[in-house]
Amino acid sequence: IDDLIESISATEATLNLLWKREANNVDKPKLKIFVFSKNRDFKEYSINRNLAGFYTQTGNEPYIFIGSDSQKSVILHEIAHHFQIGGNNFNFPEWYVEGFAELVSTIETRRGSIRFGKAPDRLRIFNQRRPMKIRDLFENTYKKDIISSNVFYATSWALIKTILFSDDKSLSVGFDK
Repeated sequence: IDDLIESISATEATLNLLWKREANNVDKPKLKIFVFSKNRDFKEYSINRNLAGFYTQTGNEPYIFIGSDSQKSVILHEIAHHFQIGGNNFNFPEWYVEGFAELVSTIETRRGSIRFGKAPDRLRIFNQRRPMKIRDLFENTYKKDIISSNVFYATSWALIKTILFSDDKSLSVGFDK
């Protein structure tokens, strides 16, 4: 649990720096994270049974709900949503929201340093399917089944990584027009 708390704190500090926000804004409601003790209970509570976790706001109160089987990357992904969506009046496109959250989900902390940007687990979907066409990505024209969703998330991550790290020659994911 100490590793998880360190990762959450490092993620918050990194996002505060990237978003140029005050680190300890006392007026901002505290994010509450709920971990279900049984994954089955989370699946019954969740709107979509394919989700590993989700971020929501009720009024001004932000929450993250995750299943017991969820990995640290799921919590970090949802924390990214909190920074993008929480208290923000701007609606980012879904590809950006999910791609950036996938990038944040890869944050690793070691000896006081922070690293992020490595390929998320769901990028393995490209072994089975090609990335989405950019037009389809921007228009959100994908089926909401688990395979199509993973292709959407992985393609969104690849585009965000390409945008943010454009000199990264190791990223060999191609996009069809």
